[in-house]
Amino acid sequence: MPTPSSGSELKTQLERIVTTLWSPEPTPKRGPKRAFTRDGVVATAISLADARGIDALSMRTLAEELGLGTMSLYRYVPGKEELIALMIERLYGETTSAGGIEGGWRDKLEAMAHEQWNLYHRHPWMLNLPLDFISPGPIAMERFDAGIASVLEAGLPPDAAVAINGAIEYIVRGAARASIENLTFVAETGMTIEQWWEHQGPSLLAVMDTSKFPALQAALDAGAFSTAGQDDSFEAAFHETLGIFLDGVAVRVASS
Repeated sequence: MPTPSSGSELKTQLERIVTTLWSPEPTPKRGPKRAFTRDGVVATAISLADARGIDALSMRTLAEELGLGTMSLYRYVPGKEELIALMIERLYGETTSAGGIEGGWRDKLEAMAHEQWNLYHRHPWMLNLPLDFISPGPIAMERFDAGIASVLEAGLPPDAAVAINGAIEYIVRGAARASIENLTFVAETGMTIEQWWEHQGPSLLAVMDTSKFPALQAALDAGAFSTAGQDDSFEAAFHETLGIFLDGVAVRVASS
């Protein structure tokens, strides 16, 4: 994302990105009809990132994919920073804001979190980007606004609403990143995390004095690490973690 050498350069760069995100695509008044729309260019960029990874995406590789000269691509998108921001904005359009979800505050926050989880798994390269430093567009803002509104409707103050929505996003990102790393490992080795521990566990227990780790031993004895009956232990852990967090929010709501 933007790494200018001066504050004024950063300001100019961010203004350009925000203008691109929040303004309709300009229509050229002269010259031949364009072969693509800006949205079509962004969709192709997303497909390219899905297929090859975000590191493989450049203005040159995108132009080649579209059959354009690199300079011609700049007629649609001012630069790569704007392109990335437009890609993220378009992907948020795949999700539903809380305003389109029925139920109470918890139903809405849970549904939005699960949608975000699915979004990251459809486009795992998103987690290789500094998402907090990508300028938000109208769709991203609408989604964030709806999340805040859900907590405000529950009776909590604005600062809590912002903090709760931020915490949920970080829970989703962290859990999704671990899940995607696991899926990548399985794809590369053919071995699940459960199978890995079947090999690793006995060797570790053979050299470890479990009396020095009584809490861990109690968890082992209780079968707390068992994943039996779970199709995806990482997704199950995500659901459990999110549920525990929202239980805490519910206590705050009840006492407000």
